[in-house]
Amino acid sequence: MTGEGQFAYTDGSKYEGAFVDSMKHGKGKMTYPNGAVYEGDWVKGLHEGNGEYTMQTGNKYVGSFKDDMMDGSGTFTWKNGNVYVGDFKEDTRTGNGKFTHFLGTIILDGAWDQNQFRG
Repeated sequence: MTGEGQFAYTDGSKYEGAFVDSMKHGKGKMTYPNGAVYEGDWVKGLHEGNGEYTMQTGNKYVGSFKDDMMDGSGTFTWKNGNVYVGDFKEDTRTGNGKFTHFLGTIILDGAWDQNQFRG
């Protein structure tokens, strides 16, 4: 299948968007059975490019993806309102970034490595 369409998976997932050679490719939205939703760019069936991923926990990431992982610049917002804005590498806060408490106070601003603040 090539073009726009919808596909319902046996696990309850549902995809709406672009296909190329029967793979999710281009803009699309995937709703998972656990309530998580990804909407954005796809390349050969993977999250790749810019997108928005709302997790079943209520946490949300908006930004760049590579090989199905948060990778590049983005914003991660926890359900409680805490926010990290900065760099990601392979699903971790790695690079420069700023963590802000839900009350608005900047708590950590600087270098990060695999989710650990380094200063």
